[in-house]
Amino acid sequence: MKTAAVVIWYNPEPLFVENLKSYAEHVDHVVVIDNSNTDNAALLADVAGVHYQALHQNLGIAAALNRGFETARQLGAEWVLSMDQDSSFESENVSLLLANIETASSDIAVIGYSETGSTSKTGLRDVNKVITSGCLNRMSAFSRINGFNEDLFIDQVDFEYCFRLKEAGFRIMQDRAVQMRHNRGDPEPKEFRGRSYTTTNYNPTRRYYQVRNRLYMRRKFPQYGMQHIKNIVYATRNVILFEDNKLSKLAAMAQGAWHFVIGRYGPR
Repeated sequence: MKTAAVVIWYNPEPLFVENLKSYAEHVDHVVVIDNSNTDNAALLADVAGVHYQALHQNLGIAAALNRGFETARQLGAEWVLSMDQDSSFESENVSLLLANIETASSDIAVIGYSETGSTSKTGLRDVNKVITSGCLNRMSAFSRINGFNEDLFIDQVDFEYCFRLKEAGFRIMQDRAVQMRHNRGDPEPKEFRGRSYTTTNYNPTRRYYQVRNRLYMRRKFPQYGMQHIKNIVYATRNVILFEDNKLSKLAAMAQGAWHFVIGRYGPR
């Protein structure tokens, strides 16, 4: 089966090209969708065969993924490896992940890596959701549910996609043996009254999307409990107790809640 990797760039650094090289030789095609305002094709000068598209504006992660997947479809890919610009694999882990394609039953739509991967655990397990980066995506399932939800722009795009796939009868799988290097925000350990916490230090704009879209997720998928509300509560606590730029972040979070109430989606 033909495969393609789709990676989304935004103001890329040279290191991100090295990340791309960690999996490029393992797939048939590589597609780069660049959400930056500038054209960064020069960064790929020494990487052959990359299909690069500069959008010259930030259309959001969902729109960029949809464009990347459509390009992969035109290239004949049946499975797409979706990647963030700051993610990379060790060679053996890419091979392990891709090997699942040959045995995946037709109801498996997504195969992700395990954030706590271990060589002592093998095989796939059913899960409700996985993050987009480091995932194998079946193109026919992507088409079946009309791709990623561009109204969300960024944050919860991956989980919303997984939940809709499950509603359509597909399965989301996680390979417990596969590991990947991936960054989430700027994590920083903190202590308060003898307890340890980790805060992510996301900027105000990202905090806005987190609140708005998690409230959306709670309303659209109530069957998954209160996890999205709990995440908002924990994020608010961390901003108040540990993070800089508190007022701007809290104002952005309040705006995100208000825009959920009035039904305003898309870019902030």
